[in-house]
Amino acid sequence: MRALRADEADIPGWLDLAAEVEDLFGSPMSADPTFERILERHVADGTGFVVRESPATPGAAVIGAAMWLPQRRRIGWLAVAERYRRTGVGSCLLDAIIEVAGPGPISVVSFGSDVSAGTPARLFYEAHGFERVGPAQGEPATSSRDLFVRP
Repeated sequence: MRALRADEADIPGWLDLAAEVEDLFGSPMSADPTFERILERHVADGTGFVVRESPATPGAAVIGAAMWLPQRRRIGWLAVAERYRRTGVGSCLLDAIIEVAGPGPISVVSFGSDVSAGTPARLFYEAHGFERVGPAQGEPATSSRDLFVRP
């Protein structure tokens, strides 16, 4: 299993993944033209990563995806299809981002401790060396969010 830079052919599968997780994220994404434009930009500039069911086949089912924001040194979006969670897909995506990022801190905004559905995500980041530094400021969300940093 490996994370690859997303291809244009991966966009429909990525949108399918977004539809699966949008309730957890608290906002519609799969039918949101703004989200799709952001996704297209990340694919075009090489900062979108996917793990596919068939790794060598662009357009195969996307089982995990992530967006890297290099200017902010932040993970902008990371999700794994429910049936593939706890199989290494998220770690694979995170490893790809860490490799591309190079040395230095990496941040991510994840769910606040009061969001029980977000506990697995918080534990995932903590298991990979991220530490909670406080509430995320200025993040549009329907539930609380915390900022995590990996030194």
